[in-house]
Amino acid sequence: MKSNTFKIVLAVIVTAIIVSGGVYYWHQSKSVEVSSGKYENSKYGFTLNFPKNWGEIKEEVENASLGSKIDYHNFLLTSMVDPQRYIKIQVLKNEDVDAPFVVDNPQVLITSDSTHSYYYSGAGDSAGKPGMEDQKYFDIQKEVKEVSETFALTLNIETNEAIISGSNDASQIRTKIFTNTSGDYSVNYPADWSQGVNGAPDPLLIEKVYFFRSPAEQSKGFDTVNITKFSSKGASYEELLEQNPDYIIKESKGMIYVLTYSNKNFPEETRKIFELISDSFQMN
Repeated sequence: MKSNTFKIVLAVIVTAIIVSGGVYYWHQSKSVEVSSGKYENSKYGFTLNFPKNWGEIKEEVENASLGSKIDYHNFLLTSMVDPQRYIKIQVLKNEDVDAPFVVDNPQVLITSDSTHSYYYSGAGDSAGKPGMEDQKYFDIQKEVKEVSETFALTLNIETNEAIISGSNDASQIRTKIFTNTSGDYSVNYPADWSQGVNGAPDPLLIEKVYFFRSPAEQSKGFDTVNITKFSSKGASYEELLEQNPDYIIKESKGMIYVLTYSNKNFPEETRKIFELISDSFQMN
């Protein structure tokens, strides 16, 4: 976590328990106060922004492992002004997302990358239940959702062949989450890129989303990553594959999603962004 001012490390607690069946479980918690409305987690590569009325944010970390197979990491972020305002981010390896402690817990998937999935839960989840009818709980519920929507992944490009400005130095790409208009899929794309949507006269071509380097006049129509959604394989579908021999196809619920790219100005970088977007593609 980064901040202008680190105040104090409040506590570190480590416990270990051997449970039945030879499964090893350990727990670690740590509390840190930071005087910043922005939270950055460099280890798992994500950021969150908090509203001013939350004030300073306290972080508590819980790590646990069930044997050598399942690991989960909880980051509880609480307002120092009002402890009733908090959000919990849970980070899991993708192979563990169907584990009972994930499925049985009330949490919402934010996004996934090639190795981990990120969930959130928070204050206000019980708004409307007996004893939780006050408007405050609905307000907090809304704030927590808004905080979750600021979630952005940061990718260390060192693991992706440093591509920024052709440099060999490790740098970071800060990403944003895009969800298409019908809400059936989401992808991560660079925060300094833009995105747009085109319709088409072909009724089988439902939607074309394109991502391009900003400013638009420097790259639109030249360096883009595209996601084209079809309801079936018609003439437009075949033409797209013929014109773009380097493509990736995703299929779900009778729909076909073709990912392509054009790279006339920055071939190597655009190719890497195509891989980033393709790897993050997730059906909702």
